[in-house]
Amino acid sequence: MSEAEDYSSAAFRHWEDAQLLAGENRVENADQLYGLAAECAIKKALIELPAFSKNRELHQKLQGTH
Repeated sequence: MSEAEDYSSAAFRHWEDAQLLAGENRVENADQLYGLAAECAIKKALIELPAFSKNRELHQKLQGTH
């Protein structure tokens, strides 16, 4: 499984969990998970950009390995 797929799965998982919490009026916790879902979706989009895949330093920073 690629990193982009991992971020995609995480985005959907966090979004679904946030929806459940929001439905139970636990908006403070839902808010955090919506933010994580958005972060994962943005990282997935960045990884798929051609310029990103050519920039190893940027890729390492995103992965937290730099």
